Order: sequence, then structure tokens, then C-alpha cells
Amino acid sequence: MFPELLYHFEAPLRMTRIGKTTWYLVSVPTEISAEIKDAIEAVNAPWGMISIWATLGDVEWKTILFPKKGGVGYELAINAKLRKRFHLDDGDVLALALRVPIG
Repeated sequence: MFPELLYHFEAPLRMTRIGKTTWYLVSVPTEISAEIKDAIEAVNAPWGMISIWATLGDVEWKTILFPKKGGVGYELAINAKLRKRFHLDDGDVLALALRVPIG
């Protein structure tokens, strides 16, 4: 089994538009983002994206963290299926867990 980092945090869900597409994103806290970036620095992450496992409530899924514009921090997209299941909307605060493989 590969080593991994585990984080728990709460953050608000934010709706944003990129072109004609609407995205719902959660910003990973700055301190956690910095630790993740330091830990995976040696790993080749295309376009700065990092493969992770995220947990919301009783649902765990494999996804990626996107680098924020400007290169400081990461964001996690919350898809429509999850938003519908948990009745989520812009501004709702989510309790999340992230597992970040580092091996």
C-alpha cells in the first residue's frame, strides 16, 4: 500500500462560471494545499492536477484537485450527482475528507 496524506476540513461550496459552463467548487484551505504541494512536488502532476480520493458524507470517490488560478492552492469540483444527493447549493458549507496518495 502506498503512503497517503489524510485531511479533514470544512469549506463553502461556490458556484462559478467558466465560459458557458457552471462549476461548483470547494477551495482546499491554504495550509492543506501547501502541505499537499510539498508532498507531491516530486510526482509528475500534469497541468498541476493531483489525483485524490474525496469523501463527503458516506460517499467516497476518486477525483482530482485543480490548481487555483495563480498557482496558490487547490480546488475540488463537486459534481451534480453529489449536489443532488446531498441537496447542496452555492454557499453551503461542506465537511470533506481528502486522501492524497504520495507514493
